This record gives sequence, C-alpha cells and structure tokens, in this order.
Amino acid sequence: MMTRMLQRRMEGINEALERQGAEFIVTYVSVLKNNQVLEGYNLVSPKKMICPVIYFNREWWSDSDDEVALNLIGLYEERQVPDIDFSRYEDPEVILSNVYPRLYGCNNKQNMDDHDRFYTEYLDMLIGYYVVVDSLTDKEGVASVPLTNEVIERKGISKEAIRREAIRHLYDDRSISSLVERIADMLPIECGIECLKNMKDTLYVVSNKSGINGAATILSRKVQEEVAEILGDTYYVLPCSIHEVICCVGHNVEELRKMVYEANREAVLLEDRLTDSVYQYKNGILDIVE
Repeated sequence: MMTRMLQRRMEGINEALERQGAEFIVTYVSVLKNNQVLEGYNLVSPKKMICPVIYFNREWWSDSDDEVALNLIGLYEERQVPDIDFSRYEDPEVILSNVYPRLYGCNNKQNMDDHDRFYTEYLDMLIGYYVVVDSLTDKEGVASVPLTNEVIERKGISKEAIRREAIRHLYDDRSISSLVERIADMLPIECGIECLKNMKDTLYVVSNKSGINGAATILSRKVQEEVAEILGDTYYVLPCSIHEVICCVGHNVEELRKMVYEANREAVLLEDRLTDSVYQYKNGILDIVE
C-alpha cells in the first residue's frame, strides 16, 4: 500500500515542486537495509550527480502536495554533499582496492535478490559486498556503494577476487578490545579500576575501527587467530549486531543462546539485528554451535 501511495503522489508532488521553483523532482526508490526495505523518494536534480534519499514520512498521508514539497525542499538544502563521479567506483581496480564485506541475516536473501545485490552465503548468514567511497566517509559514517551482479558481470570482475580482497581488507581495519576495559572506561576512574580488579577479562569485542557494520571483521582468519592468542584456541562468538561481535570463553552455551536471543528482542534494533545463533571457533574453524 505504501509503495502505491508514494508512486501515486509523485505527479502531484512534482507539480508542486515546479510551482515552488525547486531544482529537483522526486522519483520513487526502495532501499535495502538489514532486515527491511525502506521506501521513499530520490530528490533528482540535473545539476547534481548525488541524489539525496528521503524515506517515507507518515505525515505524507495527510499533508497536501504543496506541504510535502516544501518539506522536501528544506531537506534537499540540508543534505547537500560534494559531487563525485560514481562511475569511478565501477572501475575493477578501484572496486578490488576498496571492497569490504558486510554481514546480513539469512532472512535478507529475497530482498538481496530483488535488489540484484552480489552476496555469498556463510553459515546461517549472508555476506554482502560494498565499495567504500573515501571522499564521502568521515567520523559521522561510512559512505559506500553496494556491489550488484549487473556491475560485476558488465565489468568482467571475478567474484572470487572480490570475495578474497574484501576479506583481506578486514585485518588492517580491525578493532579488538576488552569488554571489561570498555565498561571500566565508562565509569569514574576509581570505580573503573575496582571494576577491572573484580571482573574476569574473558570477553572481547571485535569490530572495525569505525564501529559501523563491523561484525564482518570476524570473517578474517587473521582476526580469528589474533583472538585465539588472547582467549585460547577455542572460544565462542556472539553476534551482538551487524556492527560487532563478542568473543568469550568459560560460559554455558545455553545461557549464551538465551542471552543473544533476549538481546535481539529487547535491546537490538531490527535494522541492526544479525542472527540468534551462537558460534564457536575451534581447531581453526568458525562454525554454528548446534
């Protein structure tokens, strides 16, 4: 119903935009996010190569076309970013130099197919691949272009090379930190020191340096081995979210399963949820704990 509404209102909104002298028009867009597809409008201008995307706002149901147009004009002015030539990010050399993996739950498979995303299956997860746009990436977030099958086939790029280079890039961007130290850092100094004394340091957070979409970092064999040097040759991996995982030892598997399940239902946003599974690294292999 929302899709039909957004498409049905485009003509009226575009007429209102023209009356108000806007330099852009709107086109319908659906954007794949983890565990969901968001719908809205692309704000398309012949003067700009980068088009802001505005997702569905419930007020659009009752607002007039002119009111929606005014709001979109304001958002368009707020969300200006430097123009770049995105065709550069279809160059095979640029793709292989800047490609990274991203983890999704297996329930995203149909949406990935519908959006022509290139992905591979891993355990009960999917690995999507995206190219980092350095000029638009800063401390506020990571800008990226998702790789599609159409681009890969048109450019004649080896899918195995994409997978290999994406995994290889993870190690240099890794972040492995003690959860105990993280907790202590959030507390007053005296309390933090006492916390460190009384807690066993058996939990480590694995992510990337930005902390965004960093759960895939655990796919790196070199990262797995580095964690093994800290925790020992056998440890559990808990998918906190698509952003990070926790590696731990000395815990009951059923308790860990319950903790992951409850955290996903009570603390983790749907768009950040990865899986309810518990994984184990043992004998150099990461696998699901049955």
